[in-house]
Amino acid sequence: MADDGWIKLYRCITEHWVWKDKPFSKGQAWIDILLLSNHDDSKFVFGNELIDVERGSFITSETKLSDRWGWSRHKVRDFLNLLESDSMLVKKSDAKRTSLKVLNYSVWQNSPTTKGQKKDSCGTAAGQLRDTNKNVKNDKNDKNKDILSSSHMTMAEKLKTLIIENNPGAKTPDDLTKWAEEFERMERIDRRTPEQIFAVIEFSQKDTFWKSNILSAKKLREKYDTLILQKNRPKQQSAVPQKGNFDQRKYTDQEFEGLFKEV
Repeated sequence: MADDGWIKLYRCITEHWVWKDKPFSKGQAWIDILLLSNHDDSKFVFGNELIDVERGSFITSETKLSDRWGWSRHKVRDFLNLLESDSMLVKKSDAKRTSLKVLNYSVWQNSPTTKGQKKDSCGTAAGQLRDTNKNVKNDKNDKNKDILSSSHMTMAEKLKTLIIENNPGAKTPDDLTKWAEEFERMERIDRRTPEQIFAVIEFSQKDTFWKSNILSAKKLREKYDTLILQKNRPKQQSAVPQKGNFDQRKYTDQEFEGLFKEV
């Protein structure tokens, strides 16, 4: 079981608002794995089974990590496979659970040993997390303090779904965060309403020309003005077909007969 100093450090990091910002970066996810790993050998109750968990290991699942990191399950699986290919951890999975074991755990561990180190650990960790968070957000075009709303992710998922319906082999990202960010900018910077955005998404994937050209949220934002003009363009009314090549007669046969009789 972890000592009191390690538990305090863990809580200090994971309960800080900087840490809770999602989705996690790859570096943040790796640090989270280190924090979740058992500090000492322990036992873990799983259902009716008592499992021995070695130091540097822990029991989890792709679903739990997906919720924790704000990633898709596919992205979690790929990341764990990447770490395993680089000999950073060993993953064992079955139908019930996933076991992760950090290799060379003692190299990554930095447990405080003195009272002074324990006292300063929270401040140091928080400072390092702030610096890490700034570096991650510098890679983004906009630095938004607010977490993306669910509507922006819904817009991204809607666009992806329609693109795949048009072309099942289309290459679309598993992580739609960047697409959601584009829709957030459309609403916040471009002053588009959610109703307008959803309408343009629909139009872009139904129009014969645009459905082969609008294959990302970024492209949709770039072409928004053109799309909305074409969407709202009045449909040309087709001319009413004539019944024949000649003007229709103004009189019936009986009326013609009456005219001749009068003469």
